[in-house]
Amino acid sequence: MDMRNNLFPAAIFFTALLFIFSPAGAVILEANGMGKISDINVSEKTITVYSEYQFATSYSGSTPLSEWIASDAGNVTGVVPDISAFDTFSVGDPVRFIILGGSGGTYLGIAKITELSGKAKVTDLTGDPEREVFKPLAGDYILKTSPVPNCAECLGTVCTASSADVTVIRSGETLTNSGLLPGESYEYTTQNPKDFDISVKFIKGESPSDICKSTGSFGKMTGPQAVSVYEIHISPGVLPTAEETKQPSPSATEATPGFGFVTALFAALGTAFFIRRS
Repeated sequence: MDMRNNLFPAAIFFTALLFIFSPAGAVILEANGMGKISDINVSEKTITVYSEYQFATSYSGSTPLSEWIASDAGNVTGVVPDISAFDTFSVGDPVRFIILGGSGGTYLGIAKITELSGKAKVTDLTGDPEREVFKPLAGDYILKTSPVPNCAECLGTVCTASSADVTVIRSGETLTNSGLLPGESYEYTTQNPKDFDISVKFIKGESPSDICKSTGSFGKMTGPQAVSVYEIHISPGVLPTAEETKQPSPSATEATPGFGFVTALFAALGTAFFIRRS
């Protein structure tokens, strides 16, 4: 067996040891993978992925090299970041994922991809897009998100996000730089089947509490990392239908003013002529 196949379980094992022997509240273990969805359980709010690859970083001297390598992780089950995932994903879909705490934990993000390949592009995502695993996006979009903390709602290392700053860039052009409240969306529509539409919905989020400077102890704390959830969809543009582009044309009666009156007049004259002949 290729030695690389053992990297994923080994990495999980040693990272888990660090997690176990770290102070309480340490950063939660993250595991990633790529494979196909093997099961969806709506009642349990879980998706299971048969993971065949992992995203790993090695070093050549001081130069990092990140790539997808083979792994034998097998089935990984996690709780979805939001139930909207069940409207997006189906059994058999190729996906990439990051899961908190390993199998049985909660997905930090799960993304549908164009193919089961390291060169694949992400078309749909439920979770946090600010990870290298979830790049590149289809349509050559670049997405930058930044949750804005509500410093009155902080607990330990995280604060609830009151909103999120969302920037969408393509071909060097900034399409939007807007703030979204929880539940709000941004949509860009091309109406070109050779191009791609994108929609970004901010569902909920957290921000590191050390951003809030009102409490000096924030910066000294250790604890769970901030996690945000977005719903992202990228799809080919759709031309307007003929019905949508067709201008309403006036009807025959509308095109000829008085048409109804003239018709009635001739009908009356015809009737009178018939009665007189009789």
